[in-house]
Amino acid sequence: MENKKIPNGWKKVKFGDVVSKVNDKVHNRNEWNFDRYIGGEHFENGEIRITRSNPIKGNEEVIGSAFHSRFKPGHVLYVTRNPRLRKGGMVDFEGVCSNVSFIIQADETQLLQSLLPFIIQTEDFVMHTCNNAHGSTNPFLNWKDIAKYEFLLPPLEEQKKISEILWNIENSLKTTEQLRKKLRKLKKVILRKLFNEDEKNDFENVEFQEICSEKPRNGLYKSKEYHGRGTHMINMGEMFAYGFMYNPSMAKIELNDKEKENFLVKENDLLFARRSLVIEGAGKCCLVKGDDERTFESSIIRVRPDKKKINSEYLYYYFNSRVGRKKIERIIRVVAVAGITGTDLMKVKINIPKDLSVQEDIVSKIKLMDHQINSLKKEYFSGKNLRNKLSNELLLGSLRLK
Repeated sequence: MENKKIPNGWKKVKFGDVVSKVNDKVHNRNEWNFDRYIGGEHFENGEIRITRSNPIKGNEEVIGSAFHSRFKPGHVLYVTRNPRLRKGGMVDFEGVCSNVSFIIQADETQLLQSLLPFIIQTEDFVMHTCNNAHGSTNPFLNWKDIAKYEFLLPPLEEQKKISEILWNIENSLKTTEQLRKKLRKLKKVILRKLFNEDEKNDFENVEFQEICSEKPRNGLYKSKEYHGRGTHMINMGEMFAYGFMYNPSMAKIELNDKEKENFLVKENDLLFARRSLVIEGAGKCCLVKGDDERTFESSIIRVRPDKKKINSEYLYYYFNSRVGRKKIERIIRVVAVAGITGTDLMKVKINIPKDLSVQEDIVSKIKLMDHQINSLKKEYFSGKNLRNKLSNELLLGSLRLK
């Protein structure tokens, strides 16, 4: 830890002097009177709470002999492998974890347990653990490596105030994230109802090719594709990262006039992943937005809907719904990799409202839900950034509370 002026009433301590490692070993599984276990996959990087776990029942063969450390509500777990990943947090239930995770408990005559999960996520603590880890491929920590970490300890009264502020933010984050998850589930339910295959008087069942203005086209293949100049080229990586393709891609390719005529995309074109190493990726659908000059690579199919017959955004939401995805799965062929063809895609039957205004109304409702979901996502990450900033400043003493 850097030499800094110690605030009045604070003191410099070693982690091991105010925190101990809990050694509650239960090797005999007949003595397990709990029903959950936590593995490395259950930790979210940089989070304060550990909320994920799996039931022991049904996973007995998955749980190896290293799982013999019992934790209890209020304990803090810290993964000793790859400290840069910031895997640690507080649990509110009883269970078992492996010996790769330390179970730690504060001496509350000196340090509040409620501050412990915030301390192990501070930049200062992470820097210390990364600098003291052993090994290069899969760095690990011993308890003595963590125990020697030095930090500034506020008086208990100030700790209580800091804890109250940080946990208020954390609880707010939890509420925001729960609401976002509920909205996402609600959206899926609504999409299923909107795009169901029931007979509706104002809907018609048509083949995809009947509502397209031209035949589908596979993307451009050239042996020397990327030159860093010319026309922006949309690639598969961007397709999997985004739904709406607004921004020009980083890669560029030089096109002649004929290629520009055949292989440029227009706003509201649909792009489908022609092939993928995983079945879930084949047929992934994106929608082109913006009027930047762009083309697309050979592993992508471009489809140009007829704007007089169909709203492109309606199709985008349709093919990203459970109903539309099932249609895609029926035409996926698996040889070396999973894939679809433009010919098969054009034969897919779609249930669409006959009236464009009805399509537009459905799209507006879905976009409103998306807006609410994205607003909550932004609110969550803004709150998380605030929590991290305050954790570092309050626990280092650079920001003080009256």
